[in-house]
Amino acid sequence: MNAQPLTIEVVTPQTSLKVTTKEQTKVIALGDVHVPFHDTVALDLFLQVAKTVRPSLVIIAGDFVDFYAISRFVRTPERRLLLAEEIRQARELLKLLDKAFPKSEKIFMCGNHELRLKHYLYTKAPELAMLPELELQRLLGLEKWHFLDYQDYPQPVQADTAPTVYLGDLIIQHGGRMGISGNAINTARCIFLRTLKNIMTFHYHHFSQYLQMDYTGNIRGAWVIPCLCLPRPHYDDARMWAQGFAVIELYPDNSFRVTPVVFINKDGMLLANYEGKQFEIRRGDYGQKPNDNRA
Repeated sequence: MNAQPLTIEVVTPQTSLKVTTKEQTKVIALGDVHVPFHDTVALDLFLQVAKTVRPSLVIIAGDFVDFYAISRFVRTPERRLLLAEEIRQARELLKLLDKAFPKSEKIFMCGNHELRLKHYLYTKAPELAMLPELELQRLLGLEKWHFLDYQDYPQPVQADTAPTVYLGDLIIQHGGRMGISGNAINTARCIFLRTLKNIMTFHYHHFSQYLQMDYTGNIRGAWVIPCLCLPRPHYDDARMWAQGFAVIELYPDNSFRVTPVVFINKDGMLLANYEGKQFEIRRGDYGQKPNDNRA
């Protein structure tokens, strides 16, 4: 990776990092791609916008791979034996991101869906669980990325048990184990009241934010960032997920500015606005099967 104005330091080994900068810089955070249920149209729009940002750091904040084939939920028979295909598609998409952002530092944070692989091995094949060839970082070809995973045991108070990036004064987590219901009126507010810190999470597949000023005039807040997977879940007929990602400007004093980029469906187009410019792509037809080999 090329040199960047960033300093990346380990907080909890294998689980959390702290990122600081010597000059104003931009960071892209995306999550919930859920390969093989990724939305190729939304990802194309993401790349259109993100390439104009020229980020110093790209953060994948969990649930990049769905691991549907080894889910504990009911699975269609055609998907149960296609774990290798899920991993292949994920590797191809990660290569695409490497090519799109060749000069950026990159962090991959595991989410609750990545945990499915570890839990499957622990329960179904514990004899294989410690094989280095089955480590997710190696399976996905992420040896050159910063890779953050969950801890398996309790930790001291100063340590992190879930993958975490401290981006200056902003905490970034996937959010899947916070115990907050996705049916809350304002999920971001609930997460803020739970953590009392500036925090960004993903996991919930919708957008919400909450800002609060304290007695001395300092503003803190929380942001929940949408997904980049197909927006209509097959198990909830009434639900429509939001799509998008986040751009964060990070400053040398550890302050930051969050710009959520939330996609809009209108007249057969998928639209995004960033810094006064509109980006668009034709939405096309949904309904494709997730094993149609499109990455």
